Parts: sequence; structure tokens; C-alpha cells
Amino acid sequence: MGQAVSLRYLNLSHNQLAGSIPPELGQLANLWGLNLSHNQLTGCLPREWQNISGPIVSFGNAQGRDELSFCPT
Repeated sequence: MGQAVSLRYLNLSHNQLAGSIPPELGQLANLWGLNLSHNQLTGCLPREWQNISGPIVSFGNAQGRDELSFCPT
């Protein structure tokens, strides 16, 4: 997935995903938006995503950038 460098929007909602977000997804440098809602994900988002300018939907039913937590440095 980390090799899909031109990917702009990633929707993985409602897929019964569990566990932590793979850090390799942080390599998606052109990502504009992300939807991970309605899954069983844990952990934090890659710090590389701090500058995503588009809409982001977080874990569970959480929505919006303010409810996200980024991985510590």
C-alpha cells in the first residue's frame, strides 16, 4: 500500500479492520483524505499525515482532525 504514492483518497471504513494502523501508510505523500471509521483500529496516525489538507475521519465513529491523535516523535 505504501507504494501507491499517487493515491489521493483512501476509504477503509466499515471493513472490520482491527489492530494498529501500519506506519507504511504514512508514505502516501499525496493523500488528501482518509476514512477509517467504523473499524476496530487502535494506536495513532502516522506523523506524516499531520499536513493532510483534506477531510479526515478517525477511528470508530470519531470524525474530524481535532479528534485524531498522531504518533509521538
